This record gives sequence, structure tokens and C-alpha cells, in this order.
Amino acid sequence: MGRGAGNKESGTQSGIRMSAAPSVIEVDENARVDEDGFVCVHDSITLPPRRGTRLHLKVNGRHVSVIRGRGGKLYCVDSVCYHAGGPLTAGNIEDVAGRECVVCPWHSYKLDLSTGEGLYTDLNYKIASKGKRQRTHDVQQRGDGRIYVRLNLTEPDSLPSDEYAYGKQFAPAATPINETSAK
Repeated sequence: MGRGAGNKESGTQSGIRMSAAPSVIEVDENARVDEDGFVCVHDSITLPPRRGTRLHLKVNGRHVSVIRGRGGKLYCVDSVCYHAGGPLTAGNIEDVAGRECVVCPWHSYKLDLSTGEGLYTDLNYKIASKGKRQRTHDVQQRGDGRIYVRLNLTEPDSLPSDEYAYGKQFAPAATPINETSAK
């Protein structure tokens, strides 16, 4: 497991320091998987307890982000927006009708961090769901402070975010993800 380099700060959004080129921790197929299918993705420093802090990962080639929500809850979603490949790594975390969402910085698409549903305001000005659009993954922070992720690649078979998850079709203006790793 190595760490990416180059973490230039580029300003503050919602009191959270964002990075112009977020570091990516790479976890490859040789990483140890426990009996429940979880792989340790971060074992040196715990993710700060502030809402909105993130850990950007490349797990078996798939770009995912671990995001800390209200009360320290952890979420894990594909890092790239299903709609047009926007960088969710730079999206704000907002409450939308009592749901914690990441908002795509390109087109303001709101994605429920728990379910992966795309949310929108309908013609009656009520929050409605487009259904699951963004793949979510299982994440745990265990007693030793280490963070573990289990990719959810089976339910459902295919989601719109799958098209961008492996970095093959990042939109041209996407925030670059530095894939250089120090081993």
C-alpha cells in the first residue's frame, strides 16, 4: 500500500480544506483481505473526526472515497460522479431533507451517501429520488483506528457510476487524481 504525492491546497469550502489534486492511497489485489471481505485501506493515521474529511483510495483499480459524516459516521462511494465524471472528491457535503449527500461540483447533482440515490427537487418542490445511481461500498473504522473497505460490486449488477469508477473515462476537465505512489 503506497501513498500518492502532491497535495496542493486550493481554498476552503464549508470550512473544509479542499485539495486541487487529492492524494490517492492505492490498495492493490495483493492487500490482505479479512474473513468478511474487508481490506485495511488506512492504517497509519485515523481519519480526522470532522464532518466532511475524506480519504481518497484506489482499491483494486476502482476510485472510491471514504467520507466522514455527521457524528463520525463513515461512508464510502465511487469518487467520480455518475452523471458526467465530475470529481466528487471536491464536492461539498450537505443535508438534503435529512439525508447526508455529496454535491457534485460540476452540475450540483446531489448523491445520498448512504444509498447512492440521486436526489432532485420535483415539480411540487419536494425532494425525490432518481433511484440508485452511485455505487456505495461498505466501510468500517475498527477499535484500533484502522479503516477497512469492502467493495460492493454485485448489488445491483450495474450502476451508472461504474462507467467512471476505474478512471478510464474521466471527463477532460476533471480534477486530476494523482496516481503516483511511493512504495
